[in-house]
Amino acid sequence: AARYAAVYQEQKTSYIGMIQSTSACSACTGWQPLNLGKAEDATQGDMVDTFEKHATILEKCQRDLKIYADAKRCDFPRFFFLSNKELLDILSNGTDPHVVIRHLPKIMLEMETLDFAAVPEPTQDSRQQKSSNASLASSTSGTVAQLHGTVSAFIGFGNEVVPFADASGVQEALKLEGAVEMYLAAVLMSAEELVHQSLDLSMEHFPLSTKLEWLMEKQKYLGTPLAPGETVNPDSIQMVPKYCGQVSVFVANIFNVRTCEESMASFDSGVSTAFETMREQHVFDLAELVKLVRANLSPLDRTRVGNELVIDMYWRDAMALIAKHSLVDTDSFTWQSFLKPEFIPPIIEDTASVTSAVSMVKTDVSKPKSVVRLSAFGIKLDYGFMYQSGAQPLPVCTPSTDKTSLALLRAINGAEGSGVAVLGESGHGKSTLIDFVCRTIGRHYFPLGCTSSLLPSTLESIVTGCASSGCMLILNNPSALSNSALAVLSHTLSAIFAAATSIIDDEQASVTLMNSTVTLSPHFVCFAEGTYYRSPNGGQAHGARGAFAGGCGGYGMPDMIRNRFRAVSVSPPDLDAILSIQLMREGFVNSEQLGPKLRVLIEAFPCVATTTPPLTLGSGHGSWSMSTLTPFISALGLLKRTSPEVAEARLLLEVIKGILLCQLHESDRQAAVMFLRDLFRFAKADPEED
Repeated sequence: AARYAAVYQEQKTSYIGMIQSTSACSACTGWQPLNLGKAEDATQGDMVDTFEKHATILEKCQRDLKIYADAKRCDFPRFFFLSNKELLDILSNGTDPHVVIRHLPKIMLEMETLDFAAVPEPTQDSRQQKSSNASLASSTSGTVAQLHGTVSAFIGFGNEVVPFADASGVQEALKLEGAVEMYLAAVLMSAEELVHQSLDLSMEHFPLSTKLEWLMEKQKYLGTPLAPGETVNPDSIQMVPKYCGQVSVFVANIFNVRTCEESMASFDSGVSTAFETMREQHVFDLAELVKLVRANLSPLDRTRVGNELVIDMYWRDAMALIAKHSLVDTDSFTWQSFLKPEFIPPIIEDTASVTSAVSMVKTDVSKPKSVVRLSAFGIKLDYGFMYQSGAQPLPVCTPSTDKTSLALLRAINGAEGSGVAVLGESGHGKSTLIDFVCRTIGRHYFPLGCTSSLLPSTLESIVTGCASSGCMLILNNPSALSNSALAVLSHTLSAIFAAATSIIDDEQASVTLMNSTVTLSPHFVCFAEGTYYRSPNGGQAHGARGAFAGGCGGYGMPDMIRNRFRAVSVSPPDLDAILSIQLMREGFVNSEQLGPKLRVLIEAFPCVATTTPPLTLGSGHGSWSMSTLTPFISALGLLKRTSPEVAEARLLLEVIKGILLCQLHESDRQAAVMFLRDLFRFAKADPEED
């Protein structure tokens, strides 16, 4: 910083001399400052030598700054996700958390912001005074644990508020102390601790109430913890969900598994109505959830209820399969083929409360944690407890996608620290499947859209950050990378995979990346999506590097990348089941009848779910996918709630008719109306109206 300031002052003095020169020749000849800060003492000299000297000093400053930034990235691996400019902004304002949290979504991935307590937000004048009185080094060195603020909760995407609490559930503030990388690590670790505590608490409360009461249970959030003797201000009380969304989904899965196993044991002991009783209770719970989702709920609560519906619909089909085959053996192949969460309660021991000096997080070991894992044939994975926003809709899982997700989980189970190639045609839901798998095992993932403009240095930094932080990395369309970026990616992954083979029993290994020694996480997995391209002439697909020779197409996966990954092929999704569940998630009671009809429509008229220009029948233009269908179905749900008196089939018909008549060419509209009339014969509506 001192060298840069000296160069800046010399440059400023030189420019002042140039401005004061009387001719262009004298200005270009150069002004060599003799006494810094006094332009009148400057005399003509060799400006080329001066500027070359300045360039050399600035290059050294740049190298030293990179070394400093890389050291900070090694201390907190999620800094690898940031550009140099963003990282320097964080380091130079490390004592002001209100500035740091602007970059929080890129660091924590699922957190949007923090809710500060007790310490008022600094004004612009105080920030300017602090930045003028503190240099970059002094503002980030922080060997003394200086208190920069306190946080009462973190807020995820979708405005999900998760208050910080101790092991007994009492709200308390998290202190932001020390250097910026230390208190950000404290926030990250405290969030994982909070998710784990919330899961244990939810497991205790679930059997004590009905499913709806448990799901909609709220807690008071004060924002600022009360000081001794302070009274509660009623206006400051906010009601927030007692359990974060990801915990509700996981606990519901656990108890669905227990219900199935209890029914199997009862049937085996001679209770012939065990399966029927299980099914009736589950159908009743589904009906209650559908009623609730059609009520006046907040967006966050609606998403939570919808996610619960998705889980219960999946287990409804699983229970039907169990009853059909009269399964009684929990070791049978059919039952073991289901991915089942396991919850092992904590064992209480008399120990003391300790404080970790590294994480600055207080850990109450007098109340030990439970053990949570997922298991199936060939799968044994520990749950990650990384916070995931409950405002994100849970991807739909059907029996067909369930098989593919199990194959993907088996590949992860045998390839932690390596790569998995997810191959399939466009529209088969590769991204949705990876999102579902990452949420199932409770780990963050970093989706990276690969383009030809992606710099090799940026790519290497992101790969290094994921490998050292334990985040999953998703390479979307790696064939679009430039040759130099592909070479860097191949070299980086080779070094990581080679070092990962030495990891045994969650131990740590180190590897040299970006001229720094980085500690690898044993949970790192790299996904690479490859799309199968069909060639219209029956030959090899053009433009897809690494396409298979011969056949009718190829995967857009470079050979140097595909050969280092374990391949998992994604089968076509069961759209009838997916659309039925999506419609029920929005409160449609007759979703099982409407889902197949909607599937026929979007296959016949792709413009139903997209905003394509006017089409002609058979033109072959337009496309759809779950990413475009989801907002379309959400809009249907909104119309259903605003017009509950309209029949569901009539509502769907009117929406489809309006889209088709606007999107199709005039000459094809009559044929579309006739198609709708045949498809919606049971609906009391005339497609030729309007």
